[in-house]
Amino acid sequence: MTRFTPEGEEFFAFEPGDILRIRGAFGSVYQGRLGVTVNWHAECKKSGEFTMTFSETPRITDLPLPPGTVDPRIRRHL
Repeated sequence: MTRFTPEGEEFFAFEPGDILRIRGAFGSVYQGRLGVTVNWHAECKKSGEFTMTFSETPRITDLPLPPGTVDPRIRRHL
């Protein structure tokens, strides 16, 4: 997950799912998450839009299977 923090006019210019081209920003990692901060001296332009936002939570592979369903990846030797 990336936290994007624009300041000034850019704060209202972008929406989730927009594709951005960022120049002059700085990043930091805190608790395993990337943070991107765009100040007044940076340049941020929208290069695309209408993309589907993606969330890694919940991870579908970690969800339990419904009762009576067998996971084909697990081989059981009898």
